[in-house]
Amino acid sequence: MRKARNGTSLSILLALALLFSLMSPGITNPVLARSSILTWSIVDTPSPDDNVIVSPSEVNFIAIGSDGRTFYAVDIPNNRVFKSTDGGITWLNVTVGGANLPVWNIAIAPDDVNFVVAVTTGPPGGPRQVFISEDGGANWENANFPALGEYISCVDISVKYGANRDIAIGTRTGAGAGKVYVRKVPSLTDWVNQNLPPSDILALKFSPTYVSDTILVVISANGSGTFVNLGIRDTAANTTTWNSAAGYVNYPVKISSATAGQVIT
Repeated sequence: MRKARNGTSLSILLALALLFSLMSPGITNPVLARSSILTWSIVDTPSPDDNVIVSPSEVNFIAIGSDGRTFYAVDIPNNRVFKSTDGGITWLNVTVGGANLPVWNIAIAPDDVNFVVAVTTGPPGGPRQVFISEDGGANWENANFPALGEYISCVDISVKYGANRDIAIGTRTGAGAGKVYVRKVPSLTDWVNQNLPPSDILALKFSPTYVSDTILVVISANGSGTFVNLGIRDTAANTTTWNSAAGYVNYPVKISSATAGQVIT
């Protein structure tokens, strides 16, 4: 019995010795990625490469409707807006009537694919105006966003509550002096500054359950970093109470040390 166990042990040892002898000595060293993979190169925009639908084209923003079939694609360098109603199989060029091009951003209402808001060019240039369509881009109305020396950085649309819905616009200056503005539609009352402490607005979003909780979430940057802010809306008065004043005692939450002057997008 002892000889059998010794024979088995010897066989295992010989197998392990053979296995280790077949291993390359280099396998114990760290494997380094090729340096060429870790380099950056300049890419022209617009680019002639990979234009499979229309040339020239450069897609900068895409908005997708709640039906999963209505798409908008914004091409800033070539002054175009494309729309698809069949999930991207076919596309049509959309004319934002009365607006100066290019269109910089576009949003679709979460509960109505025909309600669309476009951020367009305003004097003296850049994203400064807002146009609204309630018929899927066939007709547009100037929403008369005030010319305040700020650039529009983001836009969102709330679900409908009663007869109304809200449009939120975020602005930035590059120096942390941007604001959040909200306008109620269809009344198209004045745009109202929501009095978030001065900061450049990077992104904003209405809650999907806005009818019940009236929450507006904002990411903003000032001279000390980038923050998440939570606001509770008074939809009747068109005002917002922010962060700790709204009962969110741990807000604003700092998510980055990047300041308003450092953030590109």
